[in-house]
Amino acid sequence: MGIIEERNYKFGKVKDEYDKRKTQEEVAKKFNMSIRDVAKVTRGANNWHTRNITPENKRTGEKIDLFTNLNNFSFLDKYPRRKF
Repeated sequence: MGIIEERNYKFGKVKDEYDKRKTQEEVAKKFNMSIRDVAKVTRGANNWHTRNITPENKRTGEKIDLFTNLNNFSFLDKYPRRKF
């Protein structure tokens, strides 16, 4: 599996756990990650303070990223896949 596929897998796992209404701290503990890195992933997945930003609930000044550039998530490489 390539680097981008690994990042995509880890990104997806963090997003899936967060979507279960867990806090960033709970997700960080589950995957043995820093809360800051979990926050980067959740923001990259269009979440802000537990709210998933959609066209219907977007507030002034907020933007929705339609594409996730996994090159911006190279920090995920330091976490072993087996932790996910």
